[in-house]
Amino acid sequence: RRNVGRLLTLTPVEGSAVTGRIARASDRAVTVVVDGEETTVPYAAVSRAVVQVEFSRRTDGVDADRAAGDDVNWAGAEHDDAPDPEES
Repeated sequence: RRNVGRLLTLTPVEGSAVTGRIARASDRAVTVVVDGEETTVPYAAVSRAVVQVEFSRRTDGVDADRAAGDDVNWAGAEHDDAPDPEES
């Protein structure tokens, strides 16, 4: 669930691999948006899935990590909402 919004290459047990963005994930299936259409695939039907690394991505004003609920601080990167350690 923490990878919602990330790019995924998914290879089903039957069929060819697809690449799209993770829209939702539950305990039983993942929903991927491929070419604007949502496809839900049960985990039992997945042969392989790889979250792709993206070094730059247009987010149209939305920070994907924060939209997914993650508060990531990459190697000392500062966030406006990060607490100041000297104020503790």
